[in-house]
Amino acid sequence: MMDEAIASAELTEPFEAPNKDLQALNDLVEEYTSKETELMKVENELATRDEQFANFITTQKRLAEQKAVLTDMIREELEKRNLSEYETESVKLRLTSSGKYKLEDGVDINSVDDSLCKVVKSLDNRKITAYRALNGVLPNGVKDTNKVLRISVKER
Repeated sequence: MMDEAIASAELTEPFEAPNKDLQALNDLVEEYTSKETELMKVENELATRDEQFANFITTQKRLAEQKAVLTDMIREELEKRNLSEYETESVKLRLTSSGKYKLEDGVDINSVDDSLCKVVKSLDNRKITAYRALNGVLPNGVKDTNKVLRISVKER
């Protein structure tokens, strides 16, 4: 039964974008949500039925949490010791710049050489959203760039 559920959840044909017909789009959404729901059920069934799989998922999550904590600890220790590199038999650690910078505490931006700064005039999305909410239209010269599609699968 589980193998049948996995097999039926697999896409057997390559994905092709539907035509503009609304029914075709609706059918594609239904097929997608149906397969996603099947996969979620299979995952839940495996997790509850197979103790090994449940332990694997739990261990995987704990390991990701441990890695985040360990990474912070290593970074702090390397910085404290003023090391940029540390190597053992099994791992090489390197502390490199991310390429992102900010002003030191208490330093005014005007004290930094102008050739190292940029002046950018950009739209403030929060202000435009508030303007649209108050006036019901966008301000002159501004257009909506895109729509965000949010998908949530309902339990069946």
